[in-house]
Amino acid sequence: MKGISQWVWIVGSIISAVIIFTIAINQMLLANRSIIEQRSIDQFNEIASNLNNLCWEFAGRKAELTVNLGDMVEGIYAAETPYDKYEKEQLINNIILNKNSTGKYLCLKITDKRLNCKQFECNVSFPFIGYVPEKFSLSALINSLMGKGKIYTYLLTLWRVPNGIDVYLVETAPTTTTITTTTTIPGLTTTTTPTPQQCKPEELVKLVDSNEMIKNINYLIQNPRPYKSNWNKQTADYIKTTLESYSLDNVYFEDFNSGNGRNVIGELGSGSNVIIVTGGHRDGVSNCPAAVDNAAGTATVMEAARVLAACKSSIKNYKIKFVLFDGEELGMYGSHAYVNAHSNENIQRMFNFDCLGLKGSSGLTIFRTAKDLSDSSDKACQSLGINCDKRGQAPGNSDHSPFDDANIPYLWAINYGYTCGACYHCYSCTDDISQIDGTRMEWAGKLTVYVLADLYLG
Repeated sequence: MKGISQWVWIVGSIISAVIIFTIAINQMLLANRSIIEQRSIDQFNEIASNLNNLCWEFAGRKAELTVNLGDMVEGIYAAETPYDKYEKEQLINNIILNKNSTGKYLCLKITDKRLNCKQFECNVSFPFIGYVPEKFSLSALINSLMGKGKIYTYLLTLWRVPNGIDVYLVETAPTTTTITTTTTIPGLTTTTTPTPQQCKPEELVKLVDSNEMIKNINYLIQNPRPYKSNWNKQTADYIKTTLESYSLDNVYFEDFNSGNGRNVIGELGSGSNVIIVTGGHRDGVSNCPAAVDNAAGTATVMEAARVLAACKSSIKNYKIKFVLFDGEELGMYGSHAYVNAHSNENIQRMFNFDCLGLKGSSGLTIFRTAKDLSDSSDKACQSLGINCDKRGQAPGNSDHSPFDDANIPYLWAINYGYTCGACYHCYSCTDDISQIDGTRMEWAGKLTVYVLADLYLG
């Protein structure tokens, strides 16, 4: 039988071994966390560097940036000064609500660390990104104990606008990962739309992105854009550049009224004998941001072009022309000019999108003057679950009217109840982004894509 002193020695040795092992494991975990933290800081520095470089680019430059952040990053955001701080709960709430921040500084907040901010040469609008607590799971606990934690991967779209840079969060996908030896950030690339497995309406509508639509609206409404104004001309350049980035078959300007007006046109499809016009007006009334009327309609047409471009090889018997008309508010100048200039073409149908995305709208009002348009839009409304107010002939106060005068059947989608909202032309309030709802924009985009795909693909 062992003596007491021997047991004391054995127990002491075991305790010492446990302590040494615990210290070693703890040091290893701290080292792993330190590696992830440093890589998150490196990612932050890369974001700031890319943004600052983009400050020197021309307006219209569009790019994407993939960012990987550890779960010790409480938040990255733009700020007016390097001292703009948020409490942890504020940051979490702003991230969950997809809020944006603005300023000439990009700031990084890491748990228990001093705020780190980088200054830019231009103003930046940046989404709040960072750690959001998740529900308890055994795998998450094990990863945490092993020092792995979470790596949050964000895909950001960067857009150089005249007043600075707008950054939009395309997606956020937190995934568990292990420690790796290298970390890189891909270079800036052109945005592309993934090709669906099947070019069917039900598949294509899944590609409609309300964030993309609202991004385009936000650009257009920075200033009023009445006919012949400087900002009106700049938005034409923006729309053309954006349509070109979608890889359409052809994108160009058509000027009218001695160059005072400018329609922007993008084309898809190898057919040349049957023309389908999908349009909306891009101008607004003086002294009004004109978000609902009609940046929303413009964004709907642009989104349809982006999505359908993924299946452009399937548009064989038609040529779909996406036309953003100028001068609608003064008497449909652009659409009249277009119909007159293309009177020798076989324009079979016209789709008009004017006054959409209104917050609180219960659905869409759809005017249509041909059976195929009625049948397809009815099918779209049912398939997509959209409350549709179905009507026939429409009043002649939008860009479908010149086509109607030329006996071309049309479909016009507008907010439910045939309304542009209480802020119409900014008479009683401001028609700005506060009037726009992402779900309502998605309705318009999906309806457009569904009907065009249903009638003209294949």
